[in-house]
Amino acid sequence: FMSRVLAEALAKRLPDAAFVFNDGPMDANNGKSWYILRGEDPTNTRAASKKIAVDTVTKVSQGLKVPHENIVVVGFSQGGGVAYDAGSCSAPHVKAIVSLAGVLANGDCALEAQAKPAPVLIVYNDQDPVVKPEMIQAFQAQLTKTGYQSKLETVAGATHFPAPEGIVKAENFIVAQLGGK
Repeated sequence: FMSRVLAEALAKRLPDAAFVFNDGPMDANNGKSWYILRGEDPTNTRAASKKIAVDTVTKVSQGLKVPHENIVVVGFSQGGGVAYDAGSCSAPHVKAIVSLAGVLANGDCALEAQAKPAPVLIVYNDQDPVVKPEMIQAFQAQLTKTGYQSKLETVAGATHFPAPEGIVKAENFIVAQLGGK
């Protein structure tokens, strides 16, 4: 649902863009999940989520004939960290990465020498009841450790779902990256 809200807004400003949605593969709490967040993870669902995400970028690039440098990956919650994995672990790197209330999934793909890091935007509600500020700080610290810089946009909001102002900030960032209106 989150991706569709953003895509509908972006479609008006990027009329030639294609939008591909990829939900997490696991059922959890009346929704979808990318990996097991707490407790035992005997099948290493975090590594599996990274593979799915990177494979999706590759398939979109090849199938739609869109070079990686014209792809922006976006994720919400667990998907925010998975979007970072998709963008940072793809070769070549994607144009940009957006994390909406995201938490770190793997974050273990360091920037290659001579590679230009994709810009990363993190949008976060200041009173998010699910993702605590220290989780965002840990995400940013890992980005820095692996050679990426991020811009954090904190907006007023008391829900985990991004506030309208946060969606607009993500939309404006994506349009600026892709040269739209």
